[in-house]
Amino acid sequence: MNRRELLLLPAAAAIAGSPALAAVETPRIGFVEVGSRQENRGLLDAFRENLSALGWTDGSNVAIVERSAGERTEQLPGIIEKLIASGVAVLVTVGSPATLAAARASAPTPIVVLGVDDPVGLGVVESFDQPGGNITGFSLSSTELIAQRLRLLQELVPGLRRLAVIVRADPGLEQKLQDIRRNAAEIGIEPLMLEAATGTALRLTFARLRAERSEALYVASGPLGPVKRAQLIALAFEARLPAIAVVKATNVSVELPRG
Repeated sequence: MNRRELLLLPAAAAIAGSPALAAVETPRIGFVEVGSRQENRGLLDAFRENLSALGWTDGSNVAIVERSAGERTEQLPGIIEKLIASGVAVLVTVGSPATLAAARASAPTPIVVLGVDDPVGLGVVESFDQPGGNITGFSLSSTELIAQRLRLLQELVPGLRRLAVIVRADPGLEQKLQDIRRNAAEIGIEPLMLEAATGTALRLTFARLRAERSEALYVASGPLGPVKRAQLIALAFEARLPAIAVVKATNVSVELPRG
């Protein structure tokens, strides 16, 4: 089993065991994402494969209805509303914006979340142990994970003090920044927060972090698409900066500079 399949297994298992699927002859699963369908293809394929391994095959005894808002997250509430009205048995939401839109729909439809930075911080679940309500799934980040990532960077860069942190304006950003600053201060790291939502912004960000003599890089945004992720890897390689990032379970091909 590869990394992508392993990451999607908990979500598939949560859905396969849901009473909502057994309640109808051919249940429909709404799969809601942001970014392009091409960027998310690997994620959806892995989800299908894991679901099939658990006895639910798309197009046979279950139907997966994929919907994408592209980069227009303001469309998510309407997409969620239409899926719920169409009678989907379960909603799968990829990323924080889609998860927030589903949670705010105030419908009893079960929701399985993928790649959410911190569902507790976002307010969509009560706790990791007892999420409550109609939401389950797995998270890419939490206060504990932030602390572990910072300690790992300290192991990679002994004496690390100046850390560049790349973020974007995802839901829950303020809470995430507070968690990073608090955990960094506890182990003597000075974080430099840099917002970068576009390819141009990424290039400018790397120019600044070099000027600030940053010693390592932490990409604290939610999952990035393959194009931005490949650009980020190449820029970090060129800058000779150790980096740690939250990534989505898809394949990336990148040509690194030689020398």
